[in-house]
Amino acid sequence: MLQTLPAPPAIPALPALLLALLLASSLASCGHRSPAEERVQASLAQLDSAIIRMPQYGVAWEARLSNLKQKAASATDIEARYFYTSLLIDSYTFYEVDSALHYVEQSLDLARESQCPDWTTETLMAQARVCSSTGYMDEARDLLDQVKLRPMTEGLRMGYYLQEVYYWTQHAIYKDVWFEDPVRAYCDSILAMNPPADAPQALWARFYREEEDARKEEVRGDLISRLAKMRKDDIWYPRLSTAAGILSQVLGHEGDALVYLIEGLCADMANVRRLLPTLSTVSNIVFRRGDIDRAMRYSKAYLGIRDDYTDHLRAMSLSNTAFRVYGTTIQQLEHDSTIHRHFIASLLVGFLLLLALVVVTWWLLRRQVRLRRELAASHDQLEDSLRQLQLQQDELHQAGESLQERNRLLAQAQQSLQEANYLKEEYIGQLFGLCSEYMKRVEDIQISVGRKFKAKQWDDLSRMAASAAEMRNTAQKEFYERFDAIFLGIFPNFVEEFNALLRPEERIILRRGERLNTDLRIYALVRLGINNSVKIARILGVSAQTVYNARMKMRSLATESTLSLPERVRALGHWTAPANVEAEAEMDIQD
Repeated sequence: MLQTLPAPPAIPALPALLLALLLASSLASCGHRSPAEERVQASLAQLDSAIIRMPQYGVAWEARLSNLKQKAASATDIEARYFYTSLLIDSYTFYEVDSALHYVEQSLDLARESQCPDWTTETLMAQARVCSSTGYMDEARDLLDQVKLRPMTEGLRMGYYLQEVYYWTQHAIYKDVWFEDPVRAYCDSILAMNPPADAPQALWARFYREEEDARKEEVRGDLISRLAKMRKDDIWYPRLSTAAGILSQVLGHEGDALVYLIEGLCADMANVRRLLPTLSTVSNIVFRRGDIDRAMRYSKAYLGIRDDYTDHLRAMSLSNTAFRVYGTTIQQLEHDSTIHRHFIASLLVGFLLLLALVVVTWWLLRRQVRLRRELAASHDQLEDSLRQLQLQQDELHQAGESLQERNRLLAQAQQSLQEANYLKEEYIGQLFGLCSEYMKRVEDIQISVGRKFKAKQWDDLSRMAASAAEMRNTAQKEFYERFDAIFLGIFPNFVEEFNALLRPEERIILRRGERLNTDLRIYALVRLGINNSVKIARILGVSAQTVYNARMKMRSLATESTLSLPERVRALGHWTAPANVEAEAEMDIQD
């Protein structure tokens, strides 16, 4: 049932500049919709497309009806004729009332001819559905009372209970009074037949029956789960989707309500149903959200659909909605007119400001011409000053020669520093060469072992294997010790500075007697300019994967920075000049 909504309040007139800022901010916010809002907008676009494609659906539907009529006319078996006639009744019920009633009469004739009571019961329920949907409530009541007295199978009884629920809900729209007792009673009857929990009939009955919000939320979840498993051309899909939308609206999920109501609408439109009360409800929700244009389009589409299908029940509520949307549209147009007037006034003010800017620019140009004349006079004075400046430059030349002498001394100090660095690098290179030689010896031993293995010299092989392993371990340990000592001699604060690059809780704590560990040695080599993981692995005698894992671990433990961890490590331990060189540099600056 539709509810009357108040028109949105008119927006007060704003100054042109403030209005422009508000519009800009609103446009910026539109570009960052939430996922829920994106889903709603996608559903609205789907509904817009379905409304445009309604004529195409109608053409396809007419072709289907024509095919059914041909099959019904050509059927020789009375059971086949009844089957196709029932399909025509279902197809015309919400498409064209007169045709539906015409085929109801044919179906009743076939039921009497075949003397099948079940066919009569089914046809009477179909006729009651047509009367209920078009507002002929007394006729529908008489038909259902006839059905009630007839013998029914379990399937027919389920259909009868469902038809009673449909009748009382349509009657509630007609009388504008909710008939709670009969609706709950027939829903209880449906559930008493113990249909499967996820059966559409059970979910439909629970939808009308539950009153508490917690139970409604449970039913809504079951409906959504069931919809995910159903095909959209299933006859129950639009009903359950509409039920999920109504429960979402009652529970305050307006975005989900729109999505599920539109899903049901699009399914009904694809089946060319001309009884689409949900379209009026969607128009109402869209109107409340402030999308007046869409609300007008949906109301107009509903009116166009109702021209071909008499819907006495909802005519008044639709008129109220259309009138409210029309009134709000008039208010919106008046508001837009006010905005336009403010915009024109703003343009006028801008033109006046531009004119003032032109006048100020002309005045500044005149002033610039006057200043150029004064500048020419000042140029003559500047030439006199240049002659005096030439004398001062001679004095500066003498001072420059003194400065060059001091720069020469500084260059000598820098040369000494470069030589010292070269010696350190050469020393480190010798250390690496020594360690590589040890490793080469181990490899030679391994080759010799291979030869003795082929010669089956098992005793020599055992002694050499033990000796080689011990030698390799000793050489590796000696390499680490000498590498740690030499590197920390060059960069004594490396461990503290490297820990400063890590998060406080992740900093490296060395064991007693340990100067560097594997992670620190890897980044010590990075500090020396060796960044290739394979080369580092060969130097340290470990696998490349071990080096790669250690570097990845350290990178994850490092503090955030715009620089990579290797770049930050290479900046550690910069050389500082000795005190005598710094003192001479300060004296040069003071001179």
